[in-house]
Amino acid sequence: MVGRIQAYPSVPVYTIINPNSGPMSTSDLYPNYATCIPELKNAGSNSVVLGYVKTGYASDASSAVEADIDTYATWPTTYRPTGIFFDEVSNDAGDASLYATYASYARSKGFNFVRSTVASIVRMALMRHPYRS
Repeated sequence: MVGRIQAYPSVPVYTIINPNSGPMSTSDLYPNYATCIPELKNAGSNSVVLGYVKTGYASDASSAVEADIDTYATWPTTYRPTGIFFDEVSNDAGDASLYATYASYARSKGFNFVRSTVASIVRMALMRHPYRS
């Protein structure tokens, strides 16, 4: 994959890592994560590694979502993700501020790139929030 990333430097590549439906502690990680993630991070400026965080369609406790972000934040910088990818995103526009809060929290932990799967209703609402990278 690294060779393909380097062969097309003008094409952004977003790799979502998902060790266990979210992060694992570094002591539980499979050894290949510590090897592969740095290769992806160093493949080029077009390569972005995102840590997977599920949100349960806005039903997961905020503390659980933040704990997943915190776990990624504890990973050594060599294989720490560049950003966070939120999955299982609600399609209710009323939840947009919750996701904006999650994005702000991730940025406060040093993740400068935040993305998510979003339904069109939430996508429109998020355009009015400081959620976009």
